Amino acid sequence: MTNLLEVYSGVNYSNSRPSIKAILDELQLLDFQRERLGKIQKFSFCFTYREKKYTLEHYFLYHWKGIDNWFKLKKPSIFTLAPFSLNKNDLCKLSEELMIAVNEWNKIEG
Repeated sequence: MTNLLEVYSGVNYSNSRPSIKAILDELQLLDFQRERLGKIQKFSFCFTYREKKYTLEHYFLYHWKGIDNWFKLKKPSIFTLAPFSLNKNDLCKLSEELMIAVNEWNKIEG
């Protein structure tokens, strides 16, 4: 049985956007959960970054004008600073890049 971290470690992110690549190089993807909350979908990426554990929640809603995206970052404690500061576009790109490993993992596990 292959775990997500092994799959993530094998993905080549060398062509990623530079602001995202620096994060991907230090990140270790541990787990992924997908939920549907009515019309809203939620992807939860559990990862370590600089030896601290975080969960990035990516919420999105499809509608006739396009897609609304919003994010929440769960930190180890209220006093922990956010591990990185990205705009919404970069957070969407980070989620997209992490999904490469998740989709590969699903193929192996499926």
